[in-house]
Amino acid sequence: MPKVLYEKVYCARSEAENLIKAYKLRLASDRTSCTKSTANQFRLLIHILCTK
Repeated sequence: MPKVLYEKVYCARSEAENLIKAYKLRLASDRTSCTKSTANQFRLLIHILCTK
């Protein structure tokens, strides 16, 4: 059970954080200061849409 929990939850969460970090580095988007991850993801999405 701990292995499944680690692989399904923890690794998925860290993969999402890595994607956000990659967006921040590549898009020069350095402001993700909201406490909710969905708000930060939305902010990055808006930034992506406005830079195209």
